[in-house]
Amino acid sequence: MKNVKSSFSLLVFLLTVSCVVNLSQAQIRVAVASNFAKTAQELSHAFSEQGNVEPILLIGSTGKHAAQIARGLPVDLFMAADQQRPQYIESIGLAVDNSRITYAIGRLAFWVPGGSKKPNSTLSVLLSQHKKIALANPKLAPYGLASEQSIEYVMAQGEATTKREPERLMGENIGQTFQFLNTGNVEAGFIAFSQVEGIPDDQLVLVPSNHHEPIEQQMLILRESQDVRGFYEFVLSELGKTIIRNNGYETR
Repeated sequence: MKNVKSSFSLLVFLLTVSCVVNLSQAQIRVAVASNFAKTAQELSHAFSEQGNVEPILLIGSTGKHAAQIARGLPVDLFMAADQQRPQYIESIGLAVDNSRITYAIGRLAFWVPGGSKKPNSTLSVLLSQHKKIALANPKLAPYGLASEQSIEYVMAQGEATTKREPERLMGENIGQTFQFLNTGNVEAGFIAFSQVEGIPDDQLVLVPSNHHEPIEQQMLILRESQDVRGFYEFVLSELGKTIIRNNGYETR
């Protein structure tokens, strides 16, 4: 009987220790825009290397994330690809006061995989050369909206060699759009400049920033804790900004 009691006491002790350890290793859940996935992974890894808990990243379109957060998605930090969705989340009272801030400014590129573009080709020339192009859904993804605005800008300026607008193949987010192009399902399209690593320069055109509204990416805290605040501040630190810039973004 004594041995049974001792075993039971040991089990209770081990379970208690386990609970304490789990509580001390708190999780940070971060909803991240798909265009920022690779950069967020690098930031998370660098943050954990400093002795912090590594954040759990939920990758997806900013529009879907915002809708899910409004319905109660349990995340601690929202790293969006625009300003509008964070402003909306803030307006409905789901954000920590004064935590909304710009963490990156994105750029848009036009990619023609599998074949070199002509020297000095402009976006207008490339759009006129392709009947179908890929872009992220403008209703869900800020990079998709910037892509649509860029097409409209070119057509409105009369820069295109033809007034025929290309057919759109829309991905749910910029990550899916990249896959459309990378797998050869479509011959040309818009991607985030942060995705161009490894792509030959002669297959790319950097879309002029005046062709679309600024892609100002903002984040905000949804659930305050020491760990969440720590990661938030790390993203805004000089090391965090260096990682972000090295991935093709601009910072303030």
